Amino acid sequence: MEENNLTFDTGYIKSILKEIVNKAHTHPDKKRVHTKSDKKSWQIACPYCGDSKRNPNKYRGNLNKILFYKCFNDGCDKQTHFTSMCKDFGITIDGEVKKKIYDYLDRYTNSVETLQDELM
Repeated sequence: MEENNLTFDTGYIKSILKEIVNKAHTHPDKKRVHTKSDKKSWQIACPYCGDSKRNPNKYRGNLNKILFYKCFNDGCDKQTHFTSMCKDFGITIDGEVKKKIYDYLDRYTNSVETLQDELM
């Protein structure tokens, strides 16, 4: 991921999201990770609430470019950070990767004018 000369391995993030949805869901359609058009954020079927019970193609879980997760499914509204999500699903992030994540977030979140806009 590159933003204002900041780099981050989006492939790694996507692979971890894939691991999370594989652990959380049994339906094959809910195990997909969709990269949004900006190539810096992703949509998944929420691993916390299970997302839609009627339509397995609903993906209301969103992870944005500052690695903040939010579910837009009515009644769920789960909000958390990527590293907390990993912990919730028993996924250990390598220490060096975690350091890169925090360095990225420290530099990126200090460069946006309104962090609140990024969180929504």
